[in-house]
Amino acid sequence: GDYVVAKQNGRPIAGFLDMGMMPHLDGVPTHWLTYIGVADVDDAVSAAVAAGGTLHRPVFDIPDVGRVAVITDAGGAKLALMTQAS
Repeated sequence: GDYVVAKQNGRPIAGFLDMGMMPHLDGVPTHWLTYIGVADVDDAVSAAVAAGGTLHRPVFDIPDVGRVAVITDAGGAKLALMTQAS
């Protein structure tokens, strides 16, 4: 599978993933997962859960990319929170 990163002025601003790269999601319909950049993903997850959100994939690190978590916010929207690696 492919993971494509879109860049603006040399900085990553979006990514696109071939769903075939995620075999554990077999049966999940095609969808968009939006990543929201935050200063501290651990703090953002704590705040989201305290406000009624749900953590679906605990915070994890992607080497040389950043720290990520997947949540559902209190309104029911699924999204990923990410702090870019420095």
